Amino acid sequence: MNIEKELISLIKKFKARLSKDDYKNAIEFAEHREWGVSYELLCEQLYEFEVDIEVDEYSEIKVLGKKMDIDEMYWNNLKQLIKK
Repeated sequence: MNIEKELISLIKKFKARLSKDDYKNAIEFAEHREWGVSYELLCEQLYEFEVDIEVDEYSEIKVLGKKMDIDEMYWNNLKQLIKK
């Protein structure tokens, strides 16, 4: 699976937990090959709005971030949002 497909698949998991605008923007950035911007937007909005995430979602975010060579601060901040 390529980065764009993985990223869009990940973003879609959060559709109901993001604002319509944030969801739309993240998808559009991904579709226009602005994958880093899309990934960072997703992480920033999850963190800013304290969106609950599942352990497997966090793992997927982390793995994709590493594949994309994104600064780990984007996914490390999300650890505290994992549902217990």
